[in-house]
Amino acid sequence: MLLWNDELEVDIMTCSVNHIDALVSIPNIDDVFHMSSMYGHLEETNKLLSMELLKALRRKNDKLSWLCLAISTLS
Repeated sequence: MLLWNDELEVDIMTCSVNHIDALVSIPNIDDVFHMSSMYGHLEETNKLLSMELLKALRRKNDKLSWLCLAISTLS
């Protein structure tokens, strides 16, 4: 679940059962940042998929500040 207040503008770019990827704008200070929230794959055989997803999300907007919120069992 992703919650925000009226002072932020959130533009969801992509999402799946494992992630939400968005651009967040703060209008009163004219700033935009890239935010990704992801839940990693639990199965040992799919952990590499989580890492690949994380890398792909970072590359999408590499010029912006990036906030990444991740829950994973990667070890």
